[in-house]
Amino acid sequence: MTHAGTPPARDVLGASLRDDLAGIRARLEACARNEAVAPAAAPAASARLLHTGSAFGLSAFERDLLLLCAAVALDAEVAAHCEAINRQPGHAWATFALASRVLDDAHWSALLPTAPLRYWRLLDIDTPGADSLALARLRVCERALHHLAGLVYLDESLHAWLTPCPEAGGLWSTQEAAAVRVRVRAHATVPAGCQIGQIGTQSTRIVEQGLG
Repeated sequence: MTHAGTPPARDVLGASLRDDLAGIRARLEACARNEAVAPAAAPAASARLLHTGSAFGLSAFERDLLLLCAAVALDAEVAAHCEAINRQPGHAWATFALASRVLDDAHWSALLPTAPLRYWRLLDIDTPGADSLALARLRVCERALHHLAGLVYLDESLHAWLTPCPEAGGLWSTQEAAAVRVRVRAHATVPAGCQIGQIGTQSTRIVEQGLG
């Protein structure tokens, strides 16, 4: 509930991503109870997740693995289920071994350094302390997590390479010439003081001055 006059919080995740997260949560819950995990009832629905999978050439399993790792970060209940499945206190995270139990069509090649998830650094693998790669912690990168959640921003790794461009103070010479041509052609038919088009504030003033 919001206070009077306070706009409700925007649903950043979106209904489709919430549905995808709910599907992951249900599969983990069944696995934690040692119940059979049924195949996914429906494919992923989040447009951002589907776009990410298409843009980076992810298989269905790789896309679902990315969703699983994002779900751990976004949903405390998912993290708790992971801890129960891992059977180690404090290990509230996804691993390949866990993913192969709850996701369809698991394939080991998803963990290759040359495979999309690692090559593009969508996922990181924490190997210190793990008995094997299959039991290593899988962590979604912050940039991918925010993108899936609908929070788009410039990757900080690009900050050193890019410089903000200040807004131009006036029109380019070609734009001014175009505004003059509009003024000349419209002078005989348009009443004085009328704005022509939406070329821009300065070009509109030039047209108005010519019509006056």
